[in-house]
Amino acid sequence: MKSREATIKHLEAYAKRDDEALRGLATTRDSAATKLEAAQMRGRREPALGRLR
Repeated sequence: MKSREATIKHLEAYAKRDDEALRGLATTRDSAATKLEAAQMRGRREPALGRLR
């Protein structure tokens, strides 16, 4: 019984670390998408000659 409880604790700890890592990756992805969208919007508003500088 004790070994099963220990295994469950290890699995819960692993799942917690995994969730934190995935949450961090999702935050990075969302941040990059927001920055890309903002850059694309700036690019559309500038005149064509402005991009040559």
